[in-house]
Amino acid sequence: MEKGIDTIVAWVGSRDEKILNYAVKLLKKGEPIVFPTDTVYGLGVNAINEEAVEKIYEVKKRPRNKWLPIGVLNMEMAEKYSYLTETAKTLFRRFQPGPLTIIVKKKKNVPDVVNPSNIALRVPNHWIPLFLIKKTKTPLIITSANITGQPPPTDAYSAFKMLKGEVSLILDGGETKIKKPSTVVDLTKGEIKVIREGIIKKEDILKVLNKEDAE
Repeated sequence: MEKGIDTIVAWVGSRDEKILNYAVKLLKKGEPIVFPTDTVYGLGVNAINEEAVEKIYEVKKRPRNKWLPIGVLNMEMAEKYSYLTETAKTLFRRFQPGPLTIIVKKKKNVPDVVNPSNIALRVPNHWIPLFLIKKTKTPLIITSANITGQPPPTDAYSAFKMLKGEVSLILDGGETKIKKPSTVVDLTKGEIKVIREGIIKKEDILKVLNKEDAE
């Protein structure tokens, strides 16, 4: 990808159709853009376009052994790209959309560059990524819009400082609501393993699952 490109920061709090349609156009071309989510600002690209996904690693300077999370519109879309266990479905029903990323086994239509065997899924609770997923009709890589090792940005200016010249568009939707990354839970080993704890705590997850078992 060309370096030193002009980076536009565009306010979308007023839901400017021209800017939003331009964002969709870039994503359809396989170009990464930045936008707010409910947790932190995300760096997004078409998740099933291998060349586009490669750009995310390049922009973030992300090691190839650190796999990438995917944003979907709903559980129906998640099932097109993953094998959802009953546990995963229970957590989807309770916590999605929201700040919980669920790792399950992936289907073959997800490129190995995203992850060779698993997939990390969530439905962001924010109208901008949901709009982009709906309009592009694809799942999107949604990873924090930062250089690996740096704090994840919670506003457009912080994202711009780190990624200017690396992406052509940053959608500014104001400060994010939660201001910390999502909780990540791995369900691929037949147990519940919390990889990263955010606003949703492990006890919140276990409480939901235990209640489901009791019913």
